[in-house]
Amino acid sequence: MEIDQNSSTCFISQSSSIISKLQQRPMEKEQLKLSEIAYFASAYDVHECPFFAHLHELKLREHEFDYYGPAGPLARPLGELTLNSFEFPELVAKEEPGQLNAVILRGCLEVVPQIEKLWSEFNSKPKLIIADVHSLYAAILARKHKIPILALYPGFFVNSTSHSFDQVTEKILSEPIEEHLKPRAEEVEKMYGYKISTNIDLFVQGDRNISAFIKEFGEKMAPETETSTYIGPSFMDDKKIDDETLLDVELGKENLVFVSLGLISFVKNAFSSLETIIEALKDTKYTVLISTTEEKAEEIFKKGIPTNFIVRGPVPTEYVLQNSNLFITHFGPQGIMRAIENKVPMVGIPRARDHFANGEVVEKLHLGKMLREVTPESIKKAVEETISSKEIKKALEQHQSMIHSKKSREKFFEIVAKMYDFKPDIHKYDYRVKETI
Repeated sequence: MEIDQNSSTCFISQSSSIISKLQQRPMEKEQLKLSEIAYFASAYDVHECPFFAHLHELKLREHEFDYYGPAGPLARPLGELTLNSFEFPELVAKEEPGQLNAVILRGCLEVVPQIEKLWSEFNSKPKLIIADVHSLYAAILARKHKIPILALYPGFFVNSTSHSFDQVTEKILSEPIEEHLKPRAEEVEKMYGYKISTNIDLFVQGDRNISAFIKEFGEKMAPETETSTYIGPSFMDDKKIDDETLLDVELGKENLVFVSLGLISFVKNAFSSLETIIEALKDTKYTVLISTTEEKAEEIFKKGIPTNFIVRGPVPTEYVLQNSNLFITHFGPQGIMRAIENKVPMVGIPRARDHFANGEVVEKLHLGKMLREVTPESIKKAVEETISSKEIKKALEQHQSMIHSKKSREKFFEIVAKMYDFKPDIHKYDYRVKETI
């Protein structure tokens, strides 16, 4: 454990005993304090935080919070907002079967005891937990220590009793967890009384639940309840970012197609469709920008790419979509909301879990098309039909008007204030948070 005396921030960079390292540095320990609000990140390190602008709002209104979560890319930007940043390598995904569920269970069994030791050493614990939907370790801590918990859903609510999920999503959510993980699930139940049988059991159910979907989109699958509210998305303005990686992309071209199928490489056949997309759109009128993991980008480069293609590692989605004419996506919640915000039609290739349900809604609302068969012919046809559709363009304009970035952050703060029991203060914003929509 390293202590930064200038920022009073504690970084856990290894899984060795927190307590023993703190005891070695008593003077520094006394200078530290824990925040009364704790944010628990999803139990995998590659997922973009859909609520970054909302958490930024807490900082702007001078309410401190601590970060608990995986060490890695997510922790770095959030570290600028937090009083303390507690990073756990146990929450970083590894190459193993059932990787997502495995890391969630690892968080319950290996990270919960570390956090409890930390709280005990400081004789302090948070009064409110704000938790991403897959941070089950946060739910266990909240239940055990009787702390109210606000669950953050990037998409629709899975805990709604009157949902209308498509058959694919229903099947995925109801599937039992992987056989080799059942002993670990039984261990969680034995230690904490939390029974895990199916995939849906791995979602956090909060005292309050909020979603970054616009209400009109989310309720097509799962309606609001007394404890579950669609507050809509709010985005940070990444037009200010350093765009050196995009210098050779002529943003604003009439036929710019942006391709991003997510960055979670452990999903089975995660990037198998990229080669099919290249085959479909090579030597066409479209300029195609593919954003993928650094490893996959390197693999594609070695094979060679057509002259109308540009392949990159992770790029700022918002910045690119502002200049795109079509978005080929896996139908992740954050990508869908960003596409609607920028009125960019979508062609979707679902990969896992909620992607299929999201695709169903995209089609119902005429915001794009979902591919059920991924071939060069089907991709090319969908691209041509979607990019020229007046119906899709009209629907995007209609739904873009439903996004209210400022109101979303205000609603988030109101809910946090009520749960934490402090009075909302004056509004404070800066240029990084979008105000125009």
